[in-house]
Amino acid sequence: MARSMAVGSLPQKDPHEAWELFLRYTPETLAWPQLPRRDPREDMFAQFTEGLPALLPGPGRRADTSWEALGPALEDFYERYLAAQADDEVALDSFRISREHAAGLHLLLDSPLPSTVTELKGQITGPLSLGLALQDQESRAAYYHEGLHDALVKGLAMKARWQAKQLSERGLPTIVFVDEPSLAYYGAAAFATLDGPRIVRDLDEVVEAIHAAGARAGIHCCANTDGSLAMTTAADLLHFDVYDYPENLLLYPKELEAFLARGGTISWGVVPNRLTEDDPTTLARRLAELREHLARLGVPSPALQPVYISTSCGLGSLREEEAAPVLALAQELARSLEEA
Repeated sequence: MARSMAVGSLPQKDPHEAWELFLRYTPETLAWPQLPRRDPREDMFAQFTEGLPALLPGPGRRADTSWEALGPALEDFYERYLAAQADDEVALDSFRISREHAAGLHLLLDSPLPSTVTELKGQITGPLSLGLALQDQESRAAYYHEGLHDALVKGLAMKARWQAKQLSERGLPTIVFVDEPSLAYYGAAAFATLDGPRIVRDLDEVVEAIHAAGARAGIHCCANTDGSLAMTTAADLLHFDVYDYPENLLLYPKELEAFLARGGTISWGVVPNRLTEDDPTTLARRLAELREHLARLGVPSPALQPVYISTSCGLGSLREEEAAPVLALAQELARSLEEA
């Protein structure tokens, strides 16, 4: 069984147009479209900042870490967090993602679903990526501010839990992916202070919140990254760009084998997130070669059977007319693998 699954972002400004694309090209595992060009509040570094403490007015990338501002904000935040952890629905709703920040999410929650849909997919920005993007008034990344770092992780965890709960209430199995493009910074000289175990702990806190709502959790990372970090988390699914960076899997066969042995699933980002000369035949060959290489490294072939086929990353950087052909290619590849 192979099916196409969207990463999330699209270049469309009209939510209904974007929704129709996902209904057409990902009709089984249906995601909600992120639309950064519709509104700056849908930028992945602003979309999930509502309800986080001490944010300054604007697009959501600045926080006031002066004690006069942060102290009371943290007090209110942790009161809501602890209540939400104790299943207080009003407190959990204070971490909601509003329609203004995610028009596509609310379309999914409000719209009738065709019978082809068998599971739903959501997404949220990960704590490392948001922590490095969000800065204080002195331009220091929130990731390195101890008080703000912890609140950021816990806030994203509760927003992921709220989202997973809302999607699950549609009555279908649900997956929520944690989008962590900044995992690519781990190991780079400019980010030498990033600590691997801490990254894993932060991700697991978000993953556990998704599990608490009865959903499966995934981790998405595009670009070149240390794939072993994601493989050692409690996530159920992993999505990597294996079109441009097959080494994301090839360099970590033991970690990949352990992840698959505990029931983990790979979402194969083998379809380029741009227009190329590739077709289903060339991409199927590329995927087969990667699986054969992994099998030679000791990863059992049955565990590598494709379930999810996806683009290497989101499509938000494309022109509007380019999104449909890329999504169509992913769908064609999934169907050709299903029929093989």
